[in-house]
Amino acid sequence: MDTMMNLDLLFWAGKETGDARYAEIATAHARTTLTYHLRPDGSTSHVCDFDPETGAFLKQDTHQGLSATSCWSRGQAWGVYGFADCYRATGDPAFLPAIQPPSGRISLAALARRSRSILGFRQSAHSQRRA
Repeated sequence: MDTMMNLDLLFWAGKETGDARYAEIATAHARTTLTYHLRPDGSTSHVCDFDPETGAFLKQDTHQGLSATSCWSRGQAWGVYGFADCYRATGDPAFLPAIQPPSGRISLAALARRSRSILGFRQSAHSQRRA
């Protein structure tokens, strides 16, 4: 999910150089991220693992969230920003589900249930105290 914040650089490079491959790479990456990171409830996973030999999707995982099924709050925000940026750059409505409810509102709904900053939207109160 982290790389969604970096795709604007590829869109910029495409415009600056006139080489459409940069925007094509950014768009393809965003589509892959949309397919494998976005969950039906609008939350996102931090990491997705793919088979290095075949490219086949293996699993959702995390390196900074609570668990593979948690929703890392900073990653969720990066996803909403990055997909909005991809929509702005391409005009492709395929990116809208990642920035409209429920994705764009999962952050607000989760924060409304908490009285302090949280690391993950699905993090329990007990695990939050340990963090």
